[in-house]
Amino acid sequence: MVLVVETWAARAEVRPWTRWSSVSRPGSPAGAVVVHPVILRRMPKPPSIEELFAQIEESVAALEGGELPLEESLTRFESGLKAMKQARGLLDRYAARLEELRGEGEPAADTL
Repeated sequence: MVLVVETWAARAEVRPWTRWSSVSRPGSPAGAVVVHPVILRRMPKPPSIEELFAQIEESVAALEGGELPLEESLTRFESGLKAMKQARGLLDRYAARLEELRGEGEPAADTL
């Protein structure tokens, strides 16, 4: 499907959930942009901190068992590291938010 839309605002009105890819085409009306819409897929919901901890524990338990083949061990190790990085990112954001809420994130007032 090809749409001829004259402005970016018009694009948003036509399909606000669509990412647009511009294509120039000979014979287009002056000032018009020919676009091919690419419908975005919904992004999966990121895992919660509890889900990440469960993934980490599962990976550790599987690796400690010592019965996995080498390739599976590497895959489990890699997924555990990925979950740890995601969990660390969430914990850092939670800590920053708590500091903000407690007022520690505010700049110090100058005293004269």
